[in-house]
Amino acid sequence: MDETLRNPHRRKLLEMLSTKKAATPKEMADELQIGVTTVYYHLEMMKGYVVKTQRGEYALTEKGLALYRETLQADMSTKTPVSRFMPYSIFVRQVSKPLVFLPLSIAIATLEYYLCQTYYFAPLLLGYTAFIDTAMLPVYYVGNIVVLFMIFEASSFILTRRFGGELALFNGIIVSRLPLMLALLVPVFGLTSSNSWIIALAIGQLLCIALLSVYISLSKGIKQEVPIIICLMVLYFNLLFYVMI
Repeated sequence: MDETLRNPHRRKLLEMLSTKKAATPKEMADELQIGVTTVYYHLEMMKGYVVKTQRGEYALTEKGLALYRETLQADMSTKTPVSRFMPYSIFVRQVSKPLVFLPLSIAIATLEYYLCQTYYFAPLLLGYTAFIDTAMLPVYYVGNIVVLFMIFEASSFILTRRFGGELALFNGIIVSRLPLMLALLVPVFGLTSSNSWIIALAIGQLLCIALLSVYISLSKGIKQEVPIIICLMVLYFNLLFYVMI
């Protein structure tokens, strides 16, 4: 563990600043219920991870945000029951080196687009809908990805009041769509009933939400519980669209 995190107050300060754009020592002291002088002491010990702004507030540096992402990864690996099945170190590498993994995202997007075009589907948030006009598929596909990106980017900004990790978030949105393609592959296995498609889509959506929550958490420095709620809300609106269609 990094020496900075050995003290619980510093760990809490790191977590607090990860969810706020900036905070004054007084605000930190009130939040942690400790003295202002104690806060200054811990901020001094966190040099390199925090920086003082022109307004006298403190905010995380890129190094500090990276450290918080590492703590999120460690927490998820040790506290989440599915950690034995999900290699979080892979997710951390993808988030920390988004340009390296961009070709993978492009390949996955290309595969999804091909399947949609082949089996006459169009993406609909965290799902698909039957679609005949393949000439409009590029517009629907790109529009769907843009809408998802804007939803998660805006939600993250509202929570943290900062930008960053956009490419990593984009990669995460694309990669997390892999489980959704189970529904597109149903015809390949000769399963033509609507129940088979619904079951495959439901399983794909649950796995998609699990992956998305990890990517949003790591790319935006947010606790994983919050992205899960956001993803479930998107899924709820997805179901409303199905009803209206």
